Amino acid sequence: MRMDQNQIKLDVCMKALQATEAKLKSRNALCGMYESVKNQLVFLIDYFDGNHTDLNRFKELSLGTIAVREVEDSDPEYAHLLKCAYYVAYQTMNRKRLSAEFINENT
Repeated sequence: MRMDQNQIKLDVCMKALQATEAKLKSRNALCGMYESVKNQLVFLIDYFDGNHTDLNRFKELSLGTIAVREVEDSDPEYAHLLKCAYYVAYQTMNRKRLSAEFINENT
């Protein structure tokens, strides 16, 4: 069964949130960064769940930057999850659909 775009966005963000919560349990020096990521992902999940409609907050997201600058070298799998979450946020902010390739890779 094919998921709709919103469900795919939710699933992508939920996977990233689960990985982030696992990182937070490690209680290492990067917990502040993981806490910021968690807050951003919770915001996205709430948005995709329909709990709010403030597209202006999307401009404040730093998931993509964190993924590339802080995470990619040490944990490429986690960085990929964050980049996927940022992609769905970016597409939403710009009122664009997810690419067919992204959908095929994430469903």
